[in-house]
Amino acid sequence: MAEKIASGLDQKAADLELLLSGLEERIRELKIEERRRESEAAEPSETATVSEAEPSATDDQDHIVKMNEKFAKEIDEEDIKNLPMYEKEADDLRKRIDDFKKEVKGVKRKLFVYGPKAEEEEEEEEEEEDSSNYEQRLRKFLNHWKVIAFENRKAGKKTLTELVRQIDRSDDEEGGIVFDSMRTLAVDSGTQLSRRIVDYFLLFTDSEAREIAARTRAVLKTIRCIGLEKENSTVTRMFVSLIETVDGGIKDTKGTTSVVTESLDDVWYSPRENRLLGSIFYKILFMEIALCCPCFAQVLEYEELMLLWGVVRETFNEKMNQLSLEINELKETETEASEDEDSKRHELRKIFDTKIREMWDGFVLDSGDE
Repeated sequence: MAEKIASGLDQKAADLELLLSGLEERIRELKIEERRRESEAAEPSETATVSEAEPSATDDQDHIVKMNEKFAKEIDEEDIKNLPMYEKEADDLRKRIDDFKKEVKGVKRKLFVYGPKAEEEEEEEEEEEDSSNYEQRLRKFLNHWKVIAFENRKAGKKTLTELVRQIDRSDDEEGGIVFDSMRTLAVDSGTQLSRRIVDYFLLFTDSEAREIAARTRAVLKTIRCIGLEKENSTVTRMFVSLIETVDGGIKDTKGTTSVVTESLDDVWYSPRENRLLGSIFYKILFMEIALCCPCFAQVLEYEELMLLWGVVRETFNEKMNQLSLEINELKETETEASEDEDSKRHELRKIFDTKIREMWDGFVLDSGDE
């Protein structure tokens, strides 16, 4: 993931440098033409003699001479007078490139890339036979990001969601496209992850009501802690609502309406299930970091926002594919269901899918309530 982000953002920096290179070349050409005209003004007769002394030139030389003459005609006095302005534009562009490269480093380090240490932790989580301590690792990782969010907020940085809210869609067609793309990204990502969370809970529909209640309460407890700046963030609020919907829907199928108060410790989680839960929480945290972590010191251009949109979308799709594999692995190795139970799960999945679409279709990116 880090390599893909680095490649995309570095390409943006390279594009800016190419623009600067073109501007610098134009400045050099204008200066050459300025000196040539000054020379002609000082010695018009000699210049004319030189121009007339070209008959001995080869065809290639004639072509070069004609191209130079054409270029000279394309440059008017106004271009030469604007040389100081072009030079100032070049200086401003150099500064912008420097600022952008600094911002790129921050984005690479703090936005979507968890960093080597975090990536190693996730790999360890996959490899570790006894992964019952995923909560401890997640807590440590989450605390690290909460510190980053706190410090960045003090420094005046903004979240990606806040930047998108600032887009003027009233008279700007491009702004509307960027805003709609970002909202679609949030809705699609949330919908994909919600469906996989539902798939996890549907594995246990044949369990007793107290076990399902314990599982949903355990997941709710962790999700509520994932908000980086406050408990009820844009992202965590949606997933809390999802888990409450799942809990109520499964209870309805069992004819259970009362509150189940058994201890969370009453349910045993296998190492494989613990790994899956840890993976789910990391995916929720990924969305939280992507949308709700203040990482940007300034407003990004539309092109830069669309670049981030592409990176997050591709990365999240990869994470969802991996999560699906983990859920299928748990289903095939540790759960069994009769044909009748499979039919019930299928019907429940359709019901929950409708509710998920309704929930995320109502997601308001520019509500200002993060």
